[in-house]
Amino acid sequence: MSCAALLFAFLPVLADLARHLAETPWARYSALFPLLALACVLREREPRRAQRDAAVWILAGLVVLLLGHFIGAVRWGRVGAALAAIGLCRRFGWGSWRSQALLLFAVPLPAAALRMAEPLSRQLLALADVLVGWLGADVAPVAVGRPGSGLPLMPLLAGLAWYAALRRQLPLRAALTRTAGAALLAFPIQLLATALAALAASAVGAEAARAALIHAPWLVVALLGVTHAERAAAEPVPA
Repeated sequence: MSCAALLFAFLPVLADLARHLAETPWARYSALFPLLALACVLREREPRRAQRDAAVWILAGLVVLLLGHFIGAVRWGRVGAALAAIGLCRRFGWGSWRSQALLLFAVPLPAAALRMAEPLSRQLLALADVLVGWLGADVAPVAVGRPGSGLPLMPLLAGLAWYAALRRQLPLRAALTRTAGAALLAFPIQLLATALAALAASAVGAEAARAALIHAPWLVVALLGVTHAERAAAEPVPA
């Protein structure tokens, strides 16, 4: 199947994804990973042969797309789009499999995962309330609901750790370990962000603090993560 035909097949999914990112600030982290994957592909200048399993990846993407339409879950097509994109990369020899894996992080976290994390969001708000309570602040004005669980930061941190390991050319085991460990940092980061927003609310206003809590954590994490990865890439790989 040609690139144009695949693009036409996934066009409704891509349009829905663009709308989702425009309307959902916490999901915008996913737009970073196609750019990181492209950067890695451009750095890997060594020509690569087309992989025989390319058609399998593309077919898997189409199957997921059709299944999503059949059961009325069109957003499943996002996973299919990522799989098909990996298949195209493998078909034309674009990048290593580690670079191609970054495309999987381009699929936004499902809303169902956020619904399941609502108890965790309440617990983090309670902890943040304890942290700032002795200063006379209150986290209630800055509560942001489901994204406040910190769960959306997990795939962002994991993807950034994978990218950093790729840039340093770390062994697979070290890359997987760092990726898993980085994802766990999402909760203390969200806790700190919530506490800081609550403390700032009295100075900048509740609405401004709430907006900062929605937009700032993933932007700051993305900026610091990419900066760290590029600086670490210049360091020697540990023995």
